[in-house]
Amino acid sequence: TIVGRDGDKAKILDMLSRDEHNNVNFHVVAIVGMAGLGKTTLAQFAFNNNSDVMKEFEPRVWVSVSDDFDIVRVTKAILESVTSQPVKVEEFSKMQHDLNEQLRGKKFLIVLDDIWNKGDLYDLWTRLQSPFSVGAQGSKIIVTTRDLKVAKIMGATEVHNLESVSDDNCLEIFEQHAFVNNDRPPNFELVQKKIAEKCSGLPLA
Repeated sequence: TIVGRDGDKAKILDMLSRDEHNNVNFHVVAIVGMAGLGKTTLAQFAFNNNSDVMKEFEPRVWVSVSDDFDIVRVTKAILESVTSQPVKVEEFSKMQHDLNEQLRGKKFLIVLDDIWNKGDLYDLWTRLQSPFSVGAQGSKIIVTTRDLKVAKIMGATEVHNLESVSDDNCLEIFEQHAFVNNDRPPNFELVQKKIAEKCSGLPLA
């Protein structure tokens, strides 16, 4: 259960449902926020959601990028996810050609999780997105990142800034993970406020 994020969940689904009709077949939706806020969790919610909006996306692909944006690895991971087959070719251009053919005419959703701002990000993104242009109108790329500049570099048309959650939500998350069968210690009422304050609005904390 995702605690305290109902508004964020609704916002992300709304962003993904928008079908901007212009000369670009796919659009980038960025989830931006500091470490520990739940960017990946929110993206997972959308990725696994079975609402009518999300059922239109096929295929759906999830790739963890992190600070090592290896364009060959990422392209290979996308292609393997789409085909459900291991990629045996080693030439990057052949991978891109095959991915182009697999995505042609399809309304796809690709999640690029945890992208960092590196000096060559613009060039990497320009090369990576080359096969995406043949997808069906309304295809989406979800990007999660700590840096708003990443969203700008990747041309995000929608940016959702993820904020801290309330102390009450932090405490609810803590209780979900800390207590089995609601078995709270006798002095919990005395320390719960301090526990919530220490979390500083970060679900991961």
